Amino acid sequence: MGHHSKVTFKEQIKRQIGQFTVIIIKSGANCCEHKGILCSVEKDFLVLLNNNLRTEILLNAIVAIKRPIEGVKRHKGHDDCSS
Repeated sequence: MGHHSKVTFKEQIKRQIGQFTVIIIKSGANCCEHKGILCSVEKDFLVLLNNNLRTEILLNAIVAIKRPIEGVKRHKGHDDCSS
């Protein structure tokens, strides 16, 4: 059997850069959603853009990520990633 390297959570997220993404975070006793274009994944946070709002989310606060299914039309504005 060959050696299989594990793909980290952070590496999986980086593969989604440029895609419309919904990030669900733990917030108090509840969870809340943040939606936008995933623009970057930094050391301990990621950056989402949605309209005129830039949201930075700590990686350790994420409990789930929703993403489009392959073959489904991409969200308009997927090339709008900028600092």
